[in-house]
Amino acid sequence: TQAVMQLVEQGKIGLDDPIAPYIKAIGIPEFPGKPITLRHLLTHTAGFDEVYVGIVMKYRKDVISLERWLRDYRPKLVQPPGESTSYSNYGVSLAGYVVQQISGVPFARYIDEHVFKPLEMARSTFDLREDLNKDLAKGHEFHGSSLNPVTRDYIQSMPASSLETTVNDMSHFLISQLNGGRYNGNSLVSPASLHEIQRRQYTNHPELNGFGLTYFELTMRGVRFLAHGGDARGSDAFICIFPDQKLAFFLAYNRAGNDLGGAFLSWFMDQLIFDGKPGNLDGKPTFSAEDRRRMEVAAGREDLSAYHGVYRFNRYPHVSFTKLGAFLGGLAKELRIGSTPDGLLEVIPLPWDPEGRSYWSPLGDGVFANEKTGNKIVVRKQAGVGENVFRQNFTDGAFYRIPIYDSIYVHLVVLGFCEFIFLSYLFWRTFTLIRYWHHRRLRRISAKRVKEHFGVRKAQVLFVVVSVLNVIVLPAWGGSLVMVNPIEFAYGVPIFARILFNIPRIGAGLSGVLAVLAIWMWFRKERRPPLLLRLKFLGGSIVTALYFLVIGHWNFFWFWD
Repeated sequence: TQAVMQLVEQGKIGLDDPIAPYIKAIGIPEFPGKPITLRHLLTHTAGFDEVYVGIVMKYRKDVISLERWLRDYRPKLVQPPGESTSYSNYGVSLAGYVVQQISGVPFARYIDEHVFKPLEMARSTFDLREDLNKDLAKGHEFHGSSLNPVTRDYIQSMPASSLETTVNDMSHFLISQLNGGRYNGNSLVSPASLHEIQRRQYTNHPELNGFGLTYFELTMRGVRFLAHGGDARGSDAFICIFPDQKLAFFLAYNRAGNDLGGAFLSWFMDQLIFDGKPGNLDGKPTFSAEDRRRMEVAAGREDLSAYHGVYRFNRYPHVSFTKLGAFLGGLAKELRIGSTPDGLLEVIPLPWDPEGRSYWSPLGDGVFANEKTGNKIVVRKQAGVGENVFRQNFTDGAFYRIPIYDSIYVHLVVLGFCEFIFLSYLFWRTFTLIRYWHHRRLRRISAKRVKEHFGVRKAQVLFVVVSVLNVIVLPAWGGSLVMVNPIEFAYGVPIFARILFNIPRIGAGLSGVLAVLAIWMWFRKERRPPLLLRLKFLGGSIVTALYFLVIGHWNFFWFWD
């Protein structure tokens, strides 16, 4: 962000200029009439899909150039630029590439010369300097109850990540962010540019928090501050800036998967912002007088049924094969919104979570507030019904209304029904074969009937094979995701995943043959099978088609594009 604003100050580009002339080598398509700008990239409103695969490498020799990574792992645009927030590391990396193209030097070198040098950050780098590697803290992760060291990864999504630094160096940066863009007499950006970086650039709704330029805008107990977190394998980092109070902190620790940053933030605010006075934790209402007045005016005047429905978080992979991870791994979070008889909006995280249920009082125009926390949500209407849900301190994405039939949990019920049919047929065929084995006469009769009704045996064999393949898919994927560290997908597509992708492909092909046989049975004039047999295989074909429709929707076939 600092580098972008330096180029803006020099008049080489504007925040609202289209970036298309600088990214021709990347080949990103645009929405008609809605070009992507630097402001979109730095406020996470460009509309990019999520990218997980290929963001890190195990070995430095495998790291590719920024331009090649942006081109080879280019995501789809899944919403028009400027429509709503959806956090995107790819978008920030693309902004760094624009800096590289305009300046004519590699991004890491530009940062070394124009950011780290004036801030005297001698032990900070994006360039994987060998002289600093010996001092790099060893990352750790929990494996069960054991805390174990992990090998370092080499992150390719630079400049959105991969900064190696020290607390002392970061203190220089934070001082500049509190001192008009200056440190020790050296100017990083002008005070006007720093104000542009730190002011609210975008919000999903005026009553909610938003984004500065890359900074999250957050509010706790009425105090506005800027924050950002980051993590790599075995480590986490967290930065907070309180511009009005002239305070800031940087926290880094070499253990992943804990909320130390949130706990430290609470302590920091209690001790240094509120002079040791703890926040309102006694459950009493924290409404402002104005919000209380609005609540009283809005009470009973709004039809809350217009907001009823299921909403899904938009920050998940929509296109690539990792969409199946959103299905099996819970990345595509969903909410169900209803209302209570006394006029409160009821929000329940799915799957059904009574503990996570919350109630929100209407303030009018789709704005709702929680009496316990004072936080707000906004439900935006379109065509008279709720369309989007935006949350106060969660600006990295929005919830979009989806049809009930598109809910993950409806799909799980459908797949459960299909699996039940497949298993029932397999048990029935197994039982029948055992009977045939012990009663040879029945076996001869069956063979005779098969001859009379040509095609039945083929359909039986196909349905058995398809049922076996379909029963395997979900448990195989579920077990693999439990046993394999998800970081493996960040390196690329694992071999086991490539194998698993072939199971539904084979099953879908055989199901197509089964469907042809099932339909053919109805049109044969001679040796036509009995009605029950025809109905059985037609029903089996419909169930398999429904099964593949659902898993195809979640990209279990994975045809890379």
